[in-house]
Order: sequence, then C-alpha cells, then structure tokens
Amino acid sequence: AKGISKSHKQYISQSYLFYNPSLDLENVCYYSEPYWVPWTLFFIFNCLYGFKRIITSEKTTPGLYMDLIDRHKITSVMCTPFMANNILRNNNCRPLKSVEMALVGGQKFNENLLVELQKVFPNAQLIPSYGSTEMDMITLSLKGMKGNSSGQVIDNYCIKIVDDSNNVLGPLEQGEVLVKPKIT
Repeated sequence: AKGISKSHKQYISQSYLFYNPSLDLENVCYYSEPYWVPWTLFFIFNCLYGFKRIITSEKTTPGLYMDLIDRHKITSVMCTPFMANNILRNNNCRPLKSVEMALVGGQKFNENLLVELQKVFPNAQLIPSYGSTEMDMITLSLKGMKGNSSGQVIDNYCIKIVDDSNNVLGPLEQGEVLVKPKIT
C-alpha cells in the first residue's frame, strides 16, 4: 500500500518555492480544481503574500481561463500539461502577452507542448515541473526543458526510482517514484 503524509511545515516550506522577487506575481491564475494538493499550496502562497484571488463558480474551461488572463492582466499562470493541451485546442486560443511566467507540470510531457505554449504566452518564461496530485511538485526546471527531462529535484526533497520491492533502479529503468522530504 502507498501512503502520503505531509506536515504543515512541509506545506509552508513548499509554498516558498514559488516566490521569485524578479517576477510580478500579484496577478496569478492557477487553472485547477480545489481538491488538488498543489491548489492548496498555491492558496497558502496566495494568503502569505496577500495576492488577489479570483474564485468563480463558473465551470473551469480553457475559454474561461484565457478570458480571466485577459480581463485581469494575469502575469503568472500555472496548469497541467492536460489543461495546456486543452488551451491549445480551444477555438478562442490567442496570444496572451501579459503573462511573464508559466509553470506547467504535474505529469510527464514533451518539448513540443512548450514550443506551442510559447506561442500562447510569447512573453513568458515557461517552467516545466513534475509531481503528483497527492504530493505536489518534486522536480522543477527553471532553465527550460532539455529533451525529456522533468527538471531538477526541488530543494528539501530526496527522490529515488524503485521497483515493487523498493530496490533502487538504475538510469533509464522504469519504476515508482519514492519521495522523501528533508523537512518533516
């Protein structure tokens, strides 16, 4: 059985990973459902820094997401690759020039997605990441994506790729991701 336990201290330390004083993060739009752990982290981050929050009862759609970005001049966006693909397929897809930073992650994806997203967010630094709904981000690539890399392991985490018996696997072997936070 697989279990996940995350302390309040871990939540708070993870939320500080999003802070980058060189970016205007006062207008952030996170395209997500509120039952995901990353949404909770982002909400904590929002509260810590006193940023504006837009909470809507409207159905979450790519069109609504793009309209909110336009209407509120959003400078930072976050979404999963699945959601990014939905944005690209939307009939109303257009360049959103106010966006300066786009964090895309949650699942593995390829470089082509970032190339296409750069057309939607032409002024943005695109930041690939990898994580899970239950845990949150475990890798981040602040220098762009290289091949099929998911980025570097985030500070305060140790990860290993293991088999079903928790034996550590070598390079290019497939297995489960074992995550251990340094902060408990």
